[in-house]
Amino acid sequence: MFRAIAILFPLLLFSTVLASECPSLYRVQAVLASSGYPFIVKGVEPVNGTSLCRVFTVSGEELLVTSNLRFVVEGKLKPLKPLRLSERELEILRSEVLFSVGKGPELLLLTNPLCSACRSHRALLDELAARFRVEFVPVGFEGREFEAAVSAYCLELKPSQFFRFNGPFKVCNLGKLKVWSVQAVLKRHGLFGTPVAVDSAGRVYVGADEIAGLVKGRASLPSQSP
Repeated sequence: MFRAIAILFPLLLFSTVLASECPSLYRVQAVLASSGYPFIVKGVEPVNGTSLCRVFTVSGEELLVTSNLRFVVEGKLKPLKPLRLSERELEILRSEVLFSVGKGPELLLLTNPLCSACRSHRALLDELAARFRVEFVPVGFEGREFEAAVSAYCLELKPSQFFRFNGPFKVCNLGKLKVWSVQAVLKRHGLFGTPVAVDSAGRVYVGADEIAGLVKGRASLPSQSP
């Protein structure tokens, strides 16, 4: 299998994600499971000089996946199924929307007021709002980001305030329950960071680069009336 790397390497140059940025063990586990691979993942490491990640399993098998988790290498590039949320999970996220901006097809944006990638891609957010109805769902996993997400609910932050907010934090029980609810959906799919976008069909886009594909022609949403 590993001899296939030299043959397939030119095909792998399309990836914009470096091997040093392999996805988390939990996300790899979720994607492989959704594609029918019955393995328990115990480790993930980059393959130096390529856009591949080596996956180690509890049962001893080793797999090679592209670092964007779109393909597994099995003598050839075999597509992996993208992450997709269930309708019930979509309902949970929709129930925790803080506010929306723009008009058009629904796009849930799971983010945090302190998200550095979001703050540095404000132009992308404007582009999304020009094409979609972007529904903001605050989430954070620990420390200041958790408190910031909770505060967004407790203080009912407005769109103009969201990515300018640096405190003081207000932590209320209702806000904590909302953030925990969103956390649970993401953790179930091995996601522990922001930003994450989810379309109306439940398809998941992780990180600024994947989300940017929605407005740059590299990804598409299902047909839907505005």
